[in-house]
Amino acid sequence: MNIEQAESNKQLQQNEVEALSSIYPHLNISTTSRSTELYSLWITPDNDTDTNYNDTTTESENEDSMLLFSFTYTSEYPSNQPPSDITVKSGWLLPEHGEHLVKQMLPLFIPGELVIFQMIVWLQENAVKCIEQYINHQSSIKHVNSSRRQRQQQRQVNTNTATVLKDESIIPSMPTQPTPTIYTGQPITDKKSKFQAHLAIVHSEEEVNLVLDKLLLNKKIADATHNMYAFRIKMPNGQINEYCDDDGEAGAGDKMLFTLIRNQCEEVLVVVTRWFGGVLLGGARYHHIINVTKEMIQLYQTKQLTSSNITVTL
Repeated sequence: MNIEQAESNKQLQQNEVEALSSIYPHLNISTTSRSTELYSLWITPDNDTDTNYNDTTTESENEDSMLLFSFTYTSEYPSNQPPSDITVKSGWLLPEHGEHLVKQMLPLFIPGELVIFQMIVWLQENAVKCIEQYINHQSSIKHVNSSRRQRQQQRQVNTNTATVLKDESIIPSMPTQPTPTIYTGQPITDKKSKFQAHLAIVHSEEEVNLVLDKLLLNKKIADATHNMYAFRIKMPNGQINEYCDDDGEAGAGDKMLFTLIRNQCEEVLVVVTRWFGGVLLGGARYHHIINVTKEMIQLYQTKQLTSSNITVTL
């Protein structure tokens, strides 16, 4: 590339930055380790609502539902190459999801034409749908996680065993451990998707499994799109036993577990049931999962888990 072309590219890049800054006042410019200018912008994706391209948000707003779009320029842009170091990040995206979005945007580039604005608009309009398709949302709707299958299979084995014992008139008396009380909170509904949290006070993994099994005896809960959960139990030696399960809602279990940790819960299991309503929610679904989890934790910590103000399930 000759000097004249390089100067032309530089001027076009400056013009693009000026135009973007006028549309998106919060466009951030920083310097990378290579002394290259890195441009970053928080973008609110369109969740089936009208998108205003001039509507920008700042980092001070909730970033979980937004996308952080970043890029740098090279001397070859826009004459021969697209922008460089393009990344898309968010609290609701796995790294591979961001990489997938970038791959989907690259064909927008046409040599000789500026493309950043088109990429921003594409992300606003298509990011949520693109990622949901990528993770095969329809299979998620029908998904039954391995732990659920194992519990259901174990229940079937137990049922079959009991049937055989009954037929043979050999039914030994076996001690049964009572299932901890399960408290169910108020649901949150968003675009026909419903989120509802269940909480139980547990002191062992055995009690955790009893609660999970008991919940799944409820056909409505068992048929839900997701039943993600997290628990923290303080063991006799003082150590904390903690675990979470997404049940197909990638990252949800980690967020629930973090909420338990932040609230110093040490004898709590929280299960969040989601019934998908047919409309994609993007990052908003994580807000609802966290909010119903927080609500149950608050009731637990303020000793308001009573039948007078909350549903006692099963």
